[in-house]
Amino acid sequence: MISRTPLYNVDTFEVIKEIPKNEIAEVYAANDDYYLVKVNGILGFIDKKHCQSLGDTYVIIDISSQNLKVYVDDKVIIDTPIVTGKDSTPTYCGVFDVYKKEENVHWPEFNVTVRYGLAFNRGEWMHDASWRKSFGGDQYHKKGSHGCVNIPPDVMEKVFENVEIGTPVLVKK
Repeated sequence: MISRTPLYNVDTFEVIKEIPKNEIAEVYAANDDYYLVKVNGILGFIDKKHCQSLGDTYVIIDISSQNLKVYVDDKVIIDTPIVTGKDSTPTYCGVFDVYKKEENVHWPEFNVTVRYGLAFNRGEWMHDASWRKSFGGDQYHKKGSHGCVNIPPDVMEKVFENVEIGTPVLVKK
């Protein structure tokens, strides 16, 4: 969803619940104005004007679960723990597109070079992080990045191979 939107009951068309912004819904059918969707296991209708399609190839970064998934042809091909931005320098939520794809990216301000990088939100990157011993969990709160998405090096190579410039990236909490 691009904004909070009501989920309507299939039979009564009464509001079942409010769906938060940046939530994902699985679409089953559509007419001119509404989608029939399943959201968090609940079937209902949502207004199309509150939605944005990610297409069939996209990346989902879930901050609360510290997880990244890459979908190709609407199938998960990569599912990995990550480390996002720390509380003081968070990774921002929203829907973005990959706008840069580079190898051997160097950031002199951090004295860091990464093998693979994908930029998606005005300078936030998905990249390998060889200096990290672990990924996932709640370490991101205090020991997270400056907003980038740190990915295990062996997994980042696969992400780099499967994600092109223009691929949608949904970052959610």
